[in-house]
Amino acid sequence: MHDQHKHRTPHTDPTNGVADKVAAAAGEGTATAITAAAHSPTAAAPQTTIQPPPEPASRTDAAADAAAPLRPRTLRLLAAALAISLLFDRLVAADPYLAHWNLTLGAFWISCAAIVTALHWRTAGSRPAIWFVDAAIMALAAWLALHGGPSGSDAAYALLTVFVAAPSLLMLHAQLANGLFNVRRPWGIALRWLSGWIIQPLTGLGGFGRAVAALAHSAASGGQRPLARKIGIALAISVPVLAVLVPLLASADMVFRYGLLHLIGDIDATELLAHGALVLIPFPLLFSLLAGLDDTDGDAASAYAAHPRIALDPTVTAIVLGMVLAVYAGFCSVQFTFLFAGAGLPDGLTYAEYARGGFFQLLAVASINIAVFGAVLSHAARTRAVTVSLAGLIAATGVMLASAARRLALYIGAYGLTWLRFASMTFIGLLAVVLALCLIRMATDRLPLAAVCFALFVVWYVALGYCAAPAIAGFNAMHGFGAPMDPLP
Repeated sequence: MHDQHKHRTPHTDPTNGVADKVAAAAGEGTATAITAAAHSPTAAAPQTTIQPPPEPASRTDAAADAAAPLRPRTLRLLAAALAISLLFDRLVAADPYLAHWNLTLGAFWISCAAIVTALHWRTAGSRPAIWFVDAAIMALAAWLALHGGPSGSDAAYALLTVFVAAPSLLMLHAQLANGLFNVRRPWGIALRWLSGWIIQPLTGLGGFGRAVAALAHSAASGGQRPLARKIGIALAISVPVLAVLVPLLASADMVFRYGLLHLIGDIDATELLAHGALVLIPFPLLFSLLAGLDDTDGDAASAYAAHPRIALDPTVTAIVLGMVLAVYAGFCSVQFTFLFAGAGLPDGLTYAEYARGGFFQLLAVASINIAVFGAVLSHAARTRAVTVSLAGLIAATGVMLASAARRLALYIGAYGLTWLRFASMTFIGLLAVVLALCLIRMATDRLPLAAVCFALFVVWYVALGYCAAPAIAGFNAMHGFGAPMDPLP
């Protein structure tokens, strides 16, 4: 019984064997892991990785913008904006008594045009309209240098040139410099010109901040601008050293001390702050304006092609023009009766008094008629009635211009020629040329009427400055007039 129990073979379960092997392997693995953990200095305790909180998006974006390399184009825009601010301060504002303002202001205009042209020299060199505006700016600057000084006689023309004509041409030159304009889309150019005074100096201020941050980061890191970093380090070291050495040298030598005190005494802190403000305040605004000219893909670029989508009903247009022409017919009959036919005037009214009344009103009506002609020609269907009405409008406007010229000639014959009378008479001639161009535009669509009329106006204005004074003096001397008796037309 005992032997039988001793030699009995134990029953073996296959699943238990597999479990034992797995347990043994797990035990060996655990032992190995414990042994490795015991010998590893960093794995003695369970590690817990703590992720830092994410930075705000604005801070991350600002850091990325500051760390981004500064593009060469952005650097050129910064330099151009700073150069224009410095030139205005040094050429215009630095003269407290404006003794040479006619020279320095003209030089400032030419410098601004040259800087903007240099930024867009590829497009500016291939567009005749840009060179035309450049030539007009240089002609006005030359006139100001020659005739716009304290002894100049054309004070009204000088004021118009300084405060209206030259700034308008400079802004127009800036808007045309990128070459995106179309002379057949004058509305888009006008919108860009207007936004250049109001919107464009503000839209790029964020870009100015990013550019300055990138420039400061580049100078501080020295990765791409090692020279700027070295200059900054040199200044940081030199300033405290000089702050120690200069007082010591001043106390060691009386002559040096006197010269130093005299130099410091001539520095006006208020004036220094004023000049600094004249440079630093326009600086970001000018950068924003110049950077906006580089927008060739966004909404700003599409503004050049803007065109008002207005459709005028031809029937309504013809009726309105017909009613206006009926009134003009009555007016023209009066002009033929009293001015052209020589009929007598009412009692107590001289030709000079009759001529003086209503002159500027006639010029205003003629200008409005030309504007109405352009609007109808662009936005109304060319039916026979509309075409006849437009031709009648041009004819009536011609009669008005002839009446205005006749009135002014009578007044000039009685009282002599002044600058305002000369400008008015030559402006009548300009409007007469515009009327002829309107007739040509009715025959062909290839003529960019608005662009040509604007170019003629610029030529007239520039020529007015050069021709007015000698023409007035010659006419008055020839007809026996001394100083004009009446400064008004």
